[in-house]
Amino acid sequence: MAPPEEKYPSLVSDVYPGIDPSKFKGIHNGKVVFVTGGATGLGLEAAKAFAASGASVFIGARRMPQLEAAKAEIEKLGGKVGIASVDVTNYESLKAGVAAAVELFGHIDIVLANAGRYPDTQKKMGDYDPEDWVSCMNANVQGAFLTFHATLPELIKAKNGYFIVLSSSLAQTRVPGESAYNIAKHAVNRLAEWIDIEYKKDGIKAFAIHPGAVLTDVSRELQETTFKGIPIFTQSPKLFAWTAVRLTSGSEDWLSGRFFDSTWNLDEVAKSKSKIIDQDALKNRLAMPI
Repeated sequence: MAPPEEKYPSLVSDVYPGIDPSKFKGIHNGKVVFVTGGATGLGLEAAKAFAASGASVFIGARRMPQLEAAKAEIEKLGGKVGIASVDVTNYESLKAGVAAAVELFGHIDIVLANAGRYPDTQKKMGDYDPEDWVSCMNANVQGAFLTFHATLPELIKAKNGYFIVLSSSLAQTRVPGESAYNIAKHAVNRLAEWIDIEYKKDGIKAFAIHPGAVLTDVSRELQETTFKGIPIFTQSPKLFAWTAVRLTSGSEDWLSGRFFDSTWNLDEVAKSKSKIIDQDALKNRLAMPI
């Protein structure tokens, strides 16, 4: 007898009814969102979405000219925003950024650890420049942990805090030449699980989110080289942004500690809530022979 057919959620590439921005107007009134790597790309799109949902937004990134441009863009849309130069691999830099956010807005309720990096090249582990491989780990894994550690006191004070870390579908794959990035994103999935395990009692929820295949400054070079002539990065950055808004609205707290793919229709995933909870699904697993 054939095994029962698994029904996967529909895949989406842009904003759909379940994350329609009109549904979330004012949902984050009074909330403060701290975003790393928020001056461009996915981080900026998420910052704009949170601002549109009523939150005050504080962006940390390395380059001040890009930060100033992001600030102006969000303010033009009517949002409240603060900025600071922040290096997520430097704990003192992160603590200073958090202090600046608290000084400006009084508290932090939601953290988006968006900053990270993709290696300069794709190659076998032995062919990597060790510094490039380790740099990918530092930006993605160390950066996410330090961001959590620096913001943790504020998330505990919030009593209903949220921590989102940017993951990738590559966290669940084994692609030759992609060891640094794949391992790094696999690790941040585990980080979200651990935050849920250790800080659920403090009201903190954590999600590791794949944003979709989005054309950004990082992926543009891949599109023009590795995937030249093959349209890969075709999904809207708004898909990730408004998924993040919904996940921090309180309706999907049951997904805390789990990996979520923004290209999954969240309404359909929610219908499998009981099954996901019962099977402790959407978490990293070691498969043993049966």
